[in-house]
Amino acid sequence: LAEETFSDEERQRVLTVFSRKTFEKETIAETLKSIDSWISMLKRLMIRVLNANVSLEVPLQLYLERTDLWNDCVNNIDLETFQVDDVILLQHTYVVLRGLEKRQQTNNKSPQQQNVSNIQTIEGQRQKVQTWFDTTTRSTTAPKVIADKKGDKPKIRM
Repeated sequence: LAEETFSDEERQRVLTVFSRKTFEKETIAETLKSIDSWISMLKRLMIRVLNANVSLEVPLQLYLERTDLWNDCVNNIDLETFQVDDVILLQHTYVVLRGLEKRQQTNNKSPQQQNVSNIQTIEGQRQKVQTWFDTTTRSTTAPKVIADKKGDKPKIRM
């Protein structure tokens, strides 16, 4: 199942064919248009089915039709809205999964770049804490003079 088993051209071909026949297809069910749902399903497939030591030479479509591998909002009617070519086999599962994850990262890159600027470095956090500590400790550690009600000697509290 390793990506290196397949050439770059074959990996790209498998991913392109899979994408066109599934979530990029115009007539596919709304619940299946998200890359996230496909990634989740392929992960479940790898955990549940591929650990069972089954033949990898069967079409992936046979497993994509199983409702038990999808989340609750996907039903049989949704699964009838796509048909993956029989040339895409179970052995291509990891290649498709990695390709979809890379595409997802590319699509999500711009919001993440905005969040990176908001994340402080360790040094920035230390400076912020030191500034806070300096301002709060000065005001609370200065001796406080409390005069006695009778006007006797002033008492100093620390």
